[in-house]
Amino acid sequence: MVVFEGLSQFKVSHDGTKIAFIEDIYEDDSIHIWVRDLKTGKENKIFSFPIRPFKGYYLGLVGWVED
Repeated sequence: MVVFEGLSQFKVSHDGTKIAFIEDIYEDDSIHIWVRDLKTGKENKIFSFPIRPFKGYYLGLVGWVED
C-alpha cells in the first residue's frame, strides 16, 4: 500500500489529527499542497502550481499556523 507517493515535505498538525504535505508530480510538471485527515484518510487539495517556469532549485516548506 502506497501512503504518499511523490511526498517531498510534510508537517503534522499541532493536535496530531492532520498532515499537510507537498506532492511533486513530474508527469504534469506541478506541485500540489494537500491536507489529509489522519483519522478518516480524507484528503483536500489546498492548491497547485506549475513548476515548469521555475529553473534550478527551490525550497518547499509546509506548516501550520495556530488560530
